[in-house]
Amino acid sequence: MKRLVFASVALIITLGGCSIPQPTGYIYYIAPCGQDTQIIRCTAAEGKTIGVYNSKFREEKLGFFKGELLALVRANDSLAVFRVNPQNGEMAIIEDKSIVAAAFSSIVKSGGWEAWESSGLVYWRPQPGAEPVIINSQEKATQKPALSMQAGIIAYPATMPGSEKSCIIVKSLPGGIVEAIFKTDGHCVAPVIFPDGFWVAFQVGDGDASEIAIGYIPDGSIRTIAKGRNPIWMEL
Repeated sequence: MKRLVFASVALIITLGGCSIPQPTGYIYYIAPCGQDTQIIRCTAAEGKTIGVYNSKFREEKLGFFKGELLALVRANDSLAVFRVNPQNGEMAIIEDKSIVAAAFSSIVKSGGWEAWESSGLVYWRPQPGAEPVIINSQEKATQKPALSMQAGIIAYPATMPGSEKSCIIVKSLPGGIVEAIFKTDGHCVAPVIFPDGFWVAFQVGDGDASEIAIGYIPDGSIRTIAKGRNPIWMEL
């Protein structure tokens, strides 16, 4: 599996004589706020809240497009997409429908790679024009995958045979070798891969009762860092 580790910025902790690189950057996620919601910015390593951004509307979903944080917001029974300043939470509406379509597309892209989910199958296209490859077999995917050409991995929520609860499956590409399976007592959905290839964040549970967890891919360990849903990783 391809690993790119930025040692100059990675945090290191030692457990039982083994050094584990800790995630850098920040996680943005949606958290309940009364009848509405708010966007929380926290450190990826500790889950420490750095910023609380309140649009006074209900954020339905967060997206990431060409280095920008986007929010799909419900206001007055209609939906609109805003560009969110990741450092101060200032929001500006996006009128360009092509940006909106790309940010919330069912097809995920990373470098020259593409991946998507259809009827429980996960497809991966390694380069433009190539025939897509089916990544999963017995497990049934439940949502679109996360993809990182930089880290050489794909992650997707799926239900295993005999189980009704979805887990997060991480595979290396192009071989499709299982690197980790993250399971909890709740449904695991909405994965996001960190660029170092060691960590994946995901949502556990449904709706406003959801939690944000991060999983360490090399050993499959999980820890919960916040209450919320729809995590997005950013360096800022």
